[in-house]
Amino acid sequence: MTHSREVDYIKIAKRDWRKASVVFLGVLIIGLVLTFIQPFLYGSSVSILVLQKSSFSIDAYSASKSEERMAGKLAQVVYSSSFLDKVLTANLNIDRDYFPRDELKRREKWQDTIESNVPSGLGKLEITAYHIDPKQALIISQTVGDVLILQKAEFVGINDVDLKILDEALVSKYPEKPNVLMNIVIIIAVGIVLAFAVVVLTYNPERRPWLKRGPRLINYANVPTDDSVEEEMAEEKEEFGGIPEVELEDLEEDATNNPANGVPSTRDELATNSTNHLGDEGQEEELLPDISEEIKEEQREEQGKEQEEQEKKEEVKAKEYGDLPEFGNEDKIVRMPKEEEK
Repeated sequence: MTHSREVDYIKIAKRDWRKASVVFLGVLIIGLVLTFIQPFLYGSSVSILVLQKSSFSIDAYSASKSEERMAGKLAQVVYSSSFLDKVLTANLNIDRDYFPRDELKRREKWQDTIESNVPSGLGKLEITAYHIDPKQALIISQTVGDVLILQKAEFVGINDVDLKILDEALVSKYPEKPNVLMNIVIIIAVGIVLAFAVVVLTYNPERRPWLKRGPRLINYANVPTDDSVEEEMAEEKEEFGGIPEVELEDLEEDATNNPANGVPSTRDELATNSTNHLGDEGQEEELLPDISEEIKEEQREEQGKEQEEQEKKEEVKAKEYGDLPEFGNEDKIVRMPKEEEK
């Protein structure tokens, strides 16, 4: 039976807070850089109402659905390159250099500049134009509304649809793109989630927090494993001609058999020889000069000098204080016995 223990992810995140902080700061820096390198665009919005003319053949619900569908159709027409051409032709105050000459880049730029939206259940078309210059954004949104109203027959295809402007074009006071506040909130959320995920995915249960480094192994790659100490000793023995090993017992037997060699026969003789050797050393020490008498003479002279100095000090004290009576042992203070308790 295997026992499993629940993993405390909060504890893991607290333990590896440095790694989590690095990941979070990395995401935050990258997100802020991508946010602030984008151009800040102002927005200008205009609202257009789509109306279905009354007819006895359709009811009010069907007319409302037809208006909503027609607004959705016009919202897609606004993104077309032909509609852009009509807008640029209708108003010469629009900066044409803002749109590239390459057709593909021109379409992409126009789709980034214009934005259309149809609220659910309403036959209303909301159009917003974005530009780095707020005046240009205002001019583009006004021109888009005028083109839709004046040339509605070309885009709708029927005559029983009417378009009216609900809200005139109004430019924003501050840039609307990019939304810095929203981007910061998203970046913080993504950074927290990503940091927590990295810490959990890289968690190693076998690692201990108090061990900063693992054990260092010794490399035995260059050490030969076939050789041994015994083999090396045998090789050296052969190299020096096979010198025999000599023991103490062999020396004693040899001395007993051949006393003329001068080798002591027993351990007692060895001790006697060592004693004689020490005696010879003692004789050598006796030959050295004896300086102990000189040292003792110097010590006596120093003691005599100290005694003379002490006598001089006593004479000086006697002259200063005069002859004072000496106290005997009988003049010492004797403690009186305590009174007996009544």
